Amino acid sequence: FGLDVIVTTPSGAKGFALRSTLSVIGTNALRLQITPDRDFKNPYSANENITFFGLLSYQNGTPVSGENLTVELSSKGSSPRVVGTAITDATGSVVLRYNVSTKDTDGEYFVHGFITNNTDVQSYSGYSVSSLRVSANTSGTLFNLGQTITIGINIINKSSGSQVNATSGFLHIFIPSK
Repeated sequence: FGLDVIVTTPSGAKGFALRSTLSVIGTNALRLQITPDRDFKNPYSANENITFFGLLSYQNGTPVSGENLTVELSSKGSSPRVVGTAITDATGSVVLRYNVSTKDTDGEYFVHGFITNNTDVQSYSGYSVSSLRVSANTSGTLFNLGQTITIGINIINKSSGSQVNATSGFLHIFIPSK
């Protein structure tokens, strides 16, 4: 299993631990994965549907059928609310859908999946909601060392189509992994 840790302090500072790996052994060890159909970097908007995919299997990959799974979500400062429950099919899979409402404010949401009435086997993932469409364009795609790069950021409110100004932001330039 992979382990990602992100923390936020009361002042809003964020920290990230290096990705690590957890191993669970034993022939009866169960593995549960509940994931939305998008990652954090591709946020949902109000009135969009999220599809959650669940997979329950033994550690060796054999699917577990007939188990009732519960999926709930929450955001910072909110209590978890149940999205739904479903019984795993012959492939160990479930599919649940959730419609992002206008009450779901911009931010990060946490998804918690577990075997109903048995929280020994759990899964955590997440997604984000944003009312903004942000695009970036540069003055080119190939630059020489020391050359100035001009980056234009365009922010549009998805509901009104109007351009908006940001009061803060974050830009991360990185080397893509292969």
